[in-house]
Amino acid sequence: MRGLGMRAYAKLNLSLDLIGKRDDGYHQIETVFTRISLCDFVTVKECKSPGIKVLSNLKYLPTGSRNICHKAALAFFKSLGQTPPGLLIKLEKYIPVGAGLGGGSSNAAAVLLCLNKMYRSPKSRAELIEIAKPLGADVAFFFYGGTALGTGTGADITPAEPVMPCYFVLVKPARSLSTAAVFSKVELEKDAGTHYTKSVLAALESGNFDKLAGAMGNALERAAFCELGSLSDIKQNLLDSGASAALMTGSGSCMFGIFENYKSALRAFKKLASIYGASYVFIAKPR
Repeated sequence: MRGLGMRAYAKLNLSLDLIGKRDDGYHQIETVFTRISLCDFVTVKECKSPGIKVLSNLKYLPTGSRNICHKAALAFFKSLGQTPPGLLIKLEKYIPVGAGLGGGSSNAAAVLLCLNKMYRSPKSRAELIEIAKPLGADVAFFFYGGTALGTGTGADITPAEPVMPCYFVLVKPARSLSTAAVFSKVELEKDAGTHYTKSVLAALESGNFDKLAGAMGNALERAAFCELGSLSDIKQNLLDSGASAALMTGSGSCMFGIFENYKSALRAFKKLASIYGASYVFIAKPR
């Protein structure tokens, strides 16, 4: 029976600007995504029992039809006009859930890539992205990886210059944040009008670490800090631990700092792990 596995990497938003609100109710954004080394492991296998079954090491993760990987597999076979065979999808989850790190989106992209390869690549990347769009705005990025500009809802992807060698220290508070809850607190007159993305793209083109650190920012932070006030303390602790810049990724709740070398990142990791607990702090690099 056919089967395939792959790593599903997390992402960070080096910038996030709010441009306005669309006619469909969604916010229009500009963002710079970068893929990082923190990852899950996704395995897709055919099995004899009918239907799509999802298993995970996280007991609280939905494993039925509400799971994004289940939806991705169903969408793939629907696009082929076929009934899905018996499938077993195994998720080894290490990317924190509800953190703004794109773990679910990355898992869904991995399922689509695995299935496409298992069935002799009937779909192009562009076609896989079209299948993925209803699953979530971040999914399209994971068919590119590296560093990229995301526009519209974030699903329109243009590759960008890679991030220079550096390290990230991530702090995920115990509480997760709902994307819908954060966006419900957005006030465009306060939160729109930033130009982090343009400056980040210019910094990446220059290859200058200090310019990148000085350009980074996330326009959703005010709204997210209203929802979870402890995020501002985490941001300050990252800066106090030596980060050249600290900000939230996506709609949170994960905060991260950027460091020019491993020694300073490791020192910060140890300090922050003593404050928040080792299971809530991570160290990663661009991937």
